Amino acid sequence: MAADLPKERGPEDTGLSELSSLRKTVLLIFLCLAQFLDTFANSSLFAAIPPISVQLNITNADSVWLISGYQLTFASLLLVSGRLSDLYNPTSEYVFLSGAAAISAFSLAAGFVRVQVPLIILRALMGVGAALTVPSALYLIIHLFPDPAEQSKAVALFGASAALGNVIGLIIGALIVTYSSWPWVFYTFAIIGAALVIAVMILSPSPQRAHVSALDKARRFHRLDLAGVFLLTGSVNGWNTARCLAPFVISLFLIAGFFIWEARLPEDMAAIPPSLWRVTNFGILAASATLPFMWWGAVQLLFSWIWQNVYGWSSIMAAVHFLPLGLLGFPMNILSSILQQKFPLKWVIFFGQFVAIAGTLLLPFGDSPQHYWRFVFPGFCLGTSGITIAFTTVKFVFSFRHG
Repeated sequence: MAADLPKERGPEDTGLSELSSLRKTVLLIFLCLAQFLDTFANSSLFAAIPPISVQLNITNADSVWLISGYQLTFASLLLVSGRLSDLYNPTSEYVFLSGAAAISAFSLAAGFVRVQVPLIILRALMGVGAALTVPSALYLIIHLFPDPAEQSKAVALFGASAALGNVIGLIIGALIVTYSSWPWVFYTFAIIGAALVIAVMILSPSPQRAHVSALDKARRFHRLDLAGVFLLTGSVNGWNTARCLAPFVISLFLIAGFFIWEARLPEDMAAIPPSLWRVTNFGILAASATLPFMWWGAVQLLFSWIWQNVYGWSSIMAAVHFLPLGLLGFPMNILSSILQQKFPLKWVIFFGQFVAIAGTLLLPFGDSPQHYWRFVFPGFCLGTSGITIAFTTVKFVFSFRHG
């Protein structure tokens, strides 16, 4: 089965890899913009949540769903989205365009909504669109640059876009809320999503699809393993209450059911084939891939709350102090690409994690505004540098093995 995959992907791969250098570069920029939009759509909303909560009478507990609703659907559907891009590879462009169009449409609608539940639902639907764009964008980038050296740089740029979107989103969101109104945060998402749709439609080649029989279509759909994907999907509401404990216990059974289900399926039909866990260091790589999201999320949420609610800083002032997290993204991605070509990848990952730990150890000492430059600033610089180096290297390992 594995020997048949290159033949199946041939038409699209050839079309992408044979584009002119200029067209490749411009297309790469817009594909990276999808990763940028994913983190931008979360971080820019932090400054907008207080006025949204006041105007729509949303409690502090429920306002969390404006962030969590997006993240929940995004994380839950990443797996099936990746399967869509892999199995329907000649139409991966359409998967990407569908996601970008969904983000644009639902964001535009969210800007007009003035009721709590519909707004949260629209945020969740935006997460569905993001889940479609990010894996398909990475898939297109991998086949846009088949050369390993060029591919590592492109994947590194793709990873840096997330860090950049995270910090720029804080600043843009704060500026919009300060000088305009919160609906324009959603209108900004819609504008970026529409730009993605138009640009990728123009720049990417039309996929050359071979005739597929009805039987082959049915087999492809079956190989999506929707049952396995949705077995892995659960939710948690909080701690110390039945609303938390019940979903948590159920999720444990769902996870167990997922692995039992996957073990019974043929390798080519499983969402996560059991043989993957026997690949050298797969578990370590998978765990390493989750660390950046935990680190950036924890650091950003904690310090944003402390700076604004305890120190009384404005949203703009807090956003400016987060700048090191994003500004170091691009130079660290370049450094990561250089290190990947000169040293064994496992040592590059180890180096990145070591630097991240060193930076994280400084952060607890930033317990006052006066300690920002002494502890928080170097902690941010070291932490985000190490996390970026480790994360982009892990992504390169996965993309290299996949390609």
